[in-house]
Amino acid sequence: MSLLKICGISLLLLFHASATNANGTDKTHIEESPYTRCENPRPEVCQQSYFPVCANRDTGIRCIKVPCPSEKKVTYSNSCMACADKKVYGFWDSACKDNADTNNH
Repeated sequence: MSLLKICGISLLLLFHASATNANGTDKTHIEESPYTRCENPRPEVCQQSYFPVCANRDTGIRCIKVPCPSEKKVTYSNSCMACADKKVYGFWDSACKDNADTNNH
């Protein structure tokens, strides 16, 4: 086998191994798009366009023992709608996957 083929196969295997966690589930949707923090002042008016984002939202739950679900991922129709919610810390540029809620704003 040529050195180029060996390098190519090695890179593919490395990417596949890094894209799955211990349970074998795909985790690339979050790493593929950068996390964007919501800035202040928050938007008050947003366009009604559909470019879904996966927002990191505060649940308001505070616990003494772990695990404590103080944050959850919620799909918003666009980044403006996500950041208009004062409980949202930031977002990724894609709809949430895997047991995430959908916010119909």
